[in-house]
Amino acid sequence: MSASRIKGAILNLGLTLASIAFALVLLEGALAVSHRMNYDSPLPYGLRDEGDRLTYVRLVPNFRGTSRTGIEYATNALGFRDDPVDGHRRHVIFLGDSTTFGLNVAHDETYTERFEALVRAAGEDIQAINTATPGQGTLDERDALQGVLGRSGIHPTAVVLAFFPNDFVNNLEYTGYRQSVERHNAATLSWKQRIDEELARFRVWRSFIGYYFALREAAYSNALVVAGNAKTTAPGATKDVEAQSLPRNGRPLLDGHAEYAAKPGREVEWNLLTDAELQSNRAFTVTVEALHQIAALCRQRDVPLLVIHLPTYADEILGTHEARYKAKLAELIRAEGGQFLDIAAEYRRILAAGPAGNDLERALAESGITPGHPNAVSSGHIAAAVAALYFDRKRTRPP
Repeated sequence: MSASRIKGAILNLGLTLASIAFALVLLEGALAVSHRMNYDSPLPYGLRDEGDRLTYVRLVPNFRGTSRTGIEYATNALGFRDDPVDGHRRHVIFLGDSTTFGLNVAHDETYTERFEALVRAAGEDIQAINTATPGQGTLDERDALQGVLGRSGIHPTAVVLAFFPNDFVNNLEYTGYRQSVERHNAATLSWKQRIDEELARFRVWRSFIGYYFALREAAYSNALVVAGNAKTTAPGATKDVEAQSLPRNGRPLLDGHAEYAAKPGREVEWNLLTDAELQSNRAFTVTVEALHQIAALCRQRDVPLLVIHLPTYADEILGTHEARYKAKLAELIRAEGGQFLDIAAEYRRILAAGPAGNDLERALAESGITPGHPNAVSSGHIAAAVAALYFDRKRTRPP
């Protein structure tokens, strides 16, 4: 090959690489502008501290802004979506994620504010302190509780922890980030981890990784469907297929280690875990340890711990599907001297007492109650249930 051809090939390669780099820079800028214009978040831009995984679940203090859906979000000096802390009152501290934070509902429609109003109307001069933020897990909530209890002017009379199933995943993200920070050196990080951590600040890279896992998840789910159908239609096969073999509601299930195969720990079908699998599951054991630590913090301050479990799906409210892990969590909390309340069961009780009677599906459709993030109707019911639990605890607790 002549020198001119080699030079031309090198020039073409350089132009191609420069074009790719220029396209990536344009794409990065477009994604940054999109993010800045708040197209990818239900929260107003600037509310989150986007420094790293631990600060990302914290909110900027003294912030005020309106989301693209018209919801106003304001934080106090502590970075909580709440009123300024009144040091002359006793406080009920709420721990939770976006379901307790009040995503897409006005501040006065969150169940923490509704709870505060109910308790004050009953004659107790308390203030609810809502430490919840979107994306928090139980470990983040432990950190938030430690921070609040360490401040002067805080007079806790109870701690209310709201558990939502994605707390399992958030707890693994927390521990993974902590471990990554602790071992951040070339000798212990694989080249894949190193590349990912170095490029994670670029939105283009995060988008590519997100699409990669989305495609892998879809492929994994389809493979399970094919394998499951083959197993159940094989000669002599029974319909009683092992939980790990079939997806439920189109979502991927577990691998042999009771972890999500496409991205370990990101998601698991908790409702299908056996007791043995539950006890050995990494996300579950991390969560249990975090709950033990929160209970210990409450005992140190002689403050009662009240734990509520918020439902994810309508079938949980209707009672057609019950998560096995819930009983284990309730057992743990009660062994720690706390109280446990299943909000799905409270919803069922309310629905059964309505005009539709035992037709719970119709009653749910007519009630306005929603699983997942509570709307204004759900918030009212949750607040009433937590207030009843709070007063019951005060009546039965030894002086």
